Amino acid sequence: MTREESLEWTPMEPSAGLLSQLCLHMGVRDVQVEPVSSIDRDYMHSQRPVYGIIVFLHQKASSTGLLSAHGQSSSSTTATTIFAPSSSSSPSSSSSPSVYLHSSSSTYSSRDEYVTNNDRIYFANQVVNNAYAMHALLSILLNCEIINIGSTLVEYKQFTKDFTPTLKGLSLSNSHALRKSHNQVGRLWPARSTNKPTYHYISYVPFEGYLWELDGFKRGPLRLGPCTENNWLDILQYELARKTEGYQKQHIPFSVWSLIEDRRKVLQRKLVVKLDNKTRIETQLDELYPEWKLAAVVQRWEEEYQHAMKNEHNRRGMDVSAQMTMHYHRPVNAISSDDRPNPQQPLDFKEQIDVWLQAKDEILRLYNGLGKEDEKHQSYKDDNVRRQHNYSPFINAYLEALQTHGLLNRLISDSS
Repeated sequence: MTREESLEWTPMEPSAGLLSQLCLHMGVRDVQVEPVSSIDRDYMHSQRPVYGIIVFLHQKASSTGLLSAHGQSSSSTTATTIFAPSSSSSPSSSSSPSVYLHSSSSTYSSRDEYVTNNDRIYFANQVVNNAYAMHALLSILLNCEIINIGSTLVEYKQFTKDFTPTLKGLSLSNSHALRKSHNQVGRLWPARSTNKPTYHYISYVPFEGYLWELDGFKRGPLRLGPCTENNWLDILQYELARKTEGYQKQHIPFSVWSLIEDRRKVLQRKLVVKLDNKTRIETQLDELYPEWKLAAVVQRWEEEYQHAMKNEHNRRGMDVSAQMTMHYHRPVNAISSDDRPNPQQPLDFKEQIDVWLQAKDEILRLYNGLGKEDEKHQSYKDDNVRRQHNYSPFINAYLEALQTHGLLNRLISDSS
């Protein structure tokens, strides 16, 4: 049986590259996942547009094989079986694990135990522990209408829309397409350890005017409060501060991640605005000051600009921008007001030159950022290839060759 035909979900450790590649393999476009190193307001706002936030709790399996909701041992939590599949109830012929939900520690506020009935929001219980990343991402992707999720997820969402959270979790665990996408980014080699840690997902997403907490170990979604597209991150900041403080007090390892728009798209939008602004300034200068390009400050900057474009990231950013421009048809006036230039341009020559120099400098900075982002995404792809490669045949052949030439014993003795 090949890896893709296997019914198992390959274990994986969360990383920005792995999670971003998982989205890509599911057919989702123009998104990426980034670690949230600080829940400071300015930092979180710097990642906008943000589609959702994910918290992964590092779990430990108890001796009974059950996982507690907040990293507690099974003796300190209450496990409730909400679905025990049998041969007649399983939605697939493959064996399905029992699903357990656990009450949280008394350290947490009682409001953390509430759930809110909402048939329109996608929510699934975490059935397969190794599929935690898929669960977390789908909790955001399937609840955000503006993301291009692709045909596979559109069909999956439609198929499971009337299912209970438990059945949605079981449907995910038995989805060949989603399991294949997952296993295409998981590590093939070395073989997984039986003592691998597992993770518990909690996703936060704005949906229909409210901020929601989607915890795979709870019976349903939790509506935290009303919000707008502009303030939901501020509301979530308070909630994350409260939750992470509890995790730290209980020594529960955790990590926070954001599902955001592909930064290359964000930078390209800004570049379109800056380049349009630069062109308009140059047109005005051509009309008012025909010989403006002969000014010493302009010629000096052009020399510096040519030197700066020798930088690898700057060149790469310019090439990527040129490729994206061919597919970019959004008019400048349709871009967010935050990215638009001030329409009132000064007419004084020095001020015009200063604005032009500033625009050129910002364009150079954006090229550099775009080049770095593209390089990062390429490294994600390269890392995925390395994760998928099985090095065992090469290592075995290499050791056999050393043994054949009488070098293996010498190397072993030298190392000892």
